[in-house]
Parts: sequence; C-alpha cells; structure tokens
Amino acid sequence: MSNRLDTIVGFVDKNKSVADIGTDHGITAIKIYEEKRPTKIIGTDISKNSLKKLEDKLAENKYKIETMVTDGIYELEEFSPQVIIISGMGGHLVSEIIAKGIKVAKNADKLILQANNSLSHLRKFLHENSFEIVDEKLAYDDEIYYDVIVARYSSKGVEPYDKDYQYEFGKLIIDNKDPLLTDKINKISTISQNIKRQIKDLNTESSQRRITEIDQEDQMLKEVLTCL
Repeated sequence: MSNRLDTIVGFVDKNKSVADIGTDHGITAIKIYEEKRPTKIIGTDISKNSLKKLEDKLAENKYKIETMVTDGIYELEEFSPQVIIISGMGGHLVSEIIAKGIKVAKNADKLILQANNSLSHLRKFLHENSFEIVDEKLAYDDEIYYDVIVARYSSKGVEPYDKDYQYEFGKLIIDNKDPLLTDKINKISTISQNIKRQIKDLNTESSQRRITEIDQEDQMLKEVLTCL
C-alpha cells in the first residue's frame, strides 16, 4: 500500500527537469532531489512565508533546488519543466493552474496531479483540453484515499470516457483493478448509508433530495464494483 508522497514521487522519471507546484515545506521536492537525480528542480509556492520553510532547509542541507514565489506554472516557461507536479489542492484549482499556464503544461512530458476533491471535474478538464490520462493510482494516508493522476498533452486530441463513473473514480484505476478501490468504495458507501439513516425520517424537501442523491450514488458504486 503506497502513501501519497511515495506514489507521486514514484511517477517521476529520473534525470528530468521537475517543477513542484505549491511545494510548501518542500518535502516532495527534496525527496525527488534525493531519489530521482533531476537535471534541475524548482519548488514554487504562492506564499513567500511557506517557501521560506524550504529555503531554510536548502541553506542547511545544500540541496540544489530552485525556488520561486508564484501562483501557478505560467511563469515557468523559461525553466521548461519536463515533469510538473501539482498536488494537495482542489480539482478546480488544479484545472485553473493548468489553464493559466497551458503552454507550459503542453510542453511538459507529464503532469503528475493529486487533487483533494472534484476529481471528475479535473479529469474532464484534462480531456477537454487534449491531455491524455496515461496512468493513475490510488494512495492511502491517514485514513484518506488519494487519486494520483498522470497526464500528458496529445496533439491528436483525446477520446472522452463512456461512463461518468470513469471520470469520478478513474478509468485506469478501475481497469487496473487498483487494490485500494474496493476499500474506497466501501468507505464511501458506509458513510452515505449512515447519512441516509440519519435523515430518512425528516421528510423535508432537502432530506428527500439528499436521499435521492445517495441512492443514485449507490447505484454508481455498485456499477463500479462489478468491474473489479
């Protein structure tokens, strides 16, 4: 069972130029520097104070990691990263960062993306902007499941998925029968059914609407499980 950090770093190829977006303490950037021997690596963050935490570590350990205060990837054209990592943010924000720096994203060999929510939105955004999802895995940390997505730009465009659940749970995660997926689905189902039991007697418009949503979600979960 891989944790989030190991899964992200595992997708990074050796001897590449790497950009770690939203690096904060620089834990991911440092692990990549130590294990993947990047030709160059930069850690960026929107917060100057957060980035200073990494810069203090660099001063102590002499890691050759560049830093930049910026809110995305659009200023990295000169750095020309071959691998771009965007993790620990919401799916909408990840999509916005890629859209704003679309030229840099298209020129990269791969994007390694880990969004904390709105995964269906992110996967649809990638397809709509001709980024092919070439790999993805589930990771597990502190009782939370994380989807780690690898994408790259395709000049030929991308065929959309057939099913909505493939965007929600990841077509490749499903096709590869990721060993964590059944556990993730069971956890989602347990939480949803607990909510349903708590609100079933309320008889309000909002509670009935939520019950309908839970029933629809449950049907989707069962459909995914039949693929495993």
